Amino acid sequence: MGAYAAALAALSLLHLGTGLADNGDFDRSTYFLLEKPVGFATNWPPYDTPERERRILGEWHDRWELAPDAPRLHPGMTASSYKPILAAQVALDGLVTRDREYSFVVGSLPLRALLVAGVVALVAAAAAEAPAAGVVLALLLGLAALETSFVAFLNSAFEDQVAIVFLPLLALLTWRAARARSRWDALAALAVAALVGAAKPAFFYLPLLAAPFLWDALRARTAAARALAVAALLLAQAVTLIPPVVNRATTRLNAYQALYYGALLPLSDAELAEVRVRGAPVVRDCIGVRAYVRPEGPACLERAPGSLAAAAGLLATHPRAAAALVARAVAKGADVDLAYLSKRAPSLASYAELFPFRFWTGIFHRLGRAVLALALLAAASPLLASARRSGAARAAGLLALFGALQYPVSLADGLVETQKHVLVGNYANVLALSLAAAWLAAAAAHALRRARPEAGGAAPAHARTAAR
Repeated sequence: MGAYAAALAALSLLHLGTGLADNGDFDRSTYFLLEKPVGFATNWPPYDTPERERRILGEWHDRWELAPDAPRLHPGMTASSYKPILAAQVALDGLVTRDREYSFVVGSLPLRALLVAGVVALVAAAAAEAPAAGVVLALLLGLAALETSFVAFLNSAFEDQVAIVFLPLLALLTWRAARARSRWDALAALAVAALVGAAKPAFFYLPLLAAPFLWDALRARTAAARALAVAALLLAQAVTLIPPVVNRATTRLNAYQALYYGALLPLSDAELAEVRVRGAPVVRDCIGVRAYVRPEGPACLERAPGSLAAAAGLLATHPRAAAALVARAVAKGADVDLAYLSKRAPSLASYAELFPFRFWTGIFHRLGRAVLALALLAAASPLLASARRSGAARAAGLLALFGALQYPVSLADGLVETQKHVLVGNYANVLALSLAAAWLAAAAAHALRRARPEAGGAAPAHARTAAR
């Protein structure tokens, strides 16, 4: 295990020169502490200029100037559990470099250590049940922890990185809670679910989803202990509801895109004629226009107000349209590479294309998201039915359901950047598939172990019979 941990940590350090370019969302997370990338005259260069292309999407920028008047607020900022994590990263970088700049590379080091520790702990838990399970999980989880499409998030300001780091820990605590019915492990799992769920609105339901998988460990004989378990669950869920409630500045934009770049797209002209949004007909020329596309986007955002309730109602009453949107999201979700977001810095070496760092990207590219989703859900269901006390089965089922639900949840922003919006779901499914494979390896090892004594006992009895 020590050698495995050392190898994993060493390989993960090769990713220090790989990150994800800003798509314009960094400002929501970083504005309260960071000004702009080093080397730019302004944080938002004019459109249709080379500076704009370098700043947005074109390059990953490691070093950022600290805001001289930090901490500061603005209406577009989001509430997220990533905020205190970023503040701690900036403080760490200040202690190490002692300058007025922040380096994502330096700030990512603690998160990389947490990710490696979570993977190693999961592998150790599997190896304790069966060495074969440990070997399977070490290979599959190791490749996930080194996968460029996932780990590049650590050198970014995308809130998704909270899930990348802490979902293995959630799986470990779910595993331990199921195996030993440990109430403390279950409560710790709820706390981790709240941390991940509060990272961004798309994850808000995670504590509620985790509750059935943890309830055997949470429930107790006394009424007071049961009340405490329910209170812990409600508190965890309440924490995750803070971002959707507070982030009103982005809710309006998401509501527009959920309707005009989502729910309305598959409808026929006859169906569109019947649709009413807040009592008014839809604005036909805004259908298919994203809010960010100039000049049409901002204008449509003003004159064609959207509604998440209207989008949900349309999908509920038009199942054909809902199925078409989910199918398009599934097709887009297979692209985990996020090629439109550059992963290279102008001056840092990147090993992102090496084989150990591209394994799962190849799996998604070849098999397709739909095939992998069906395989994971098919694997999780019988595992839960036949092995209720199995920690690996419980963890696999939780992550598989979370991953699958990210696809319909992504439609709350329409079909905008679906590849990125469902990437954490794909990551969760990779973890679930790895855990399911480890559980099958452990079950096979236990079956072989039970069969050996029977074979060994038969030989002496046959020998005694022959002698008589």
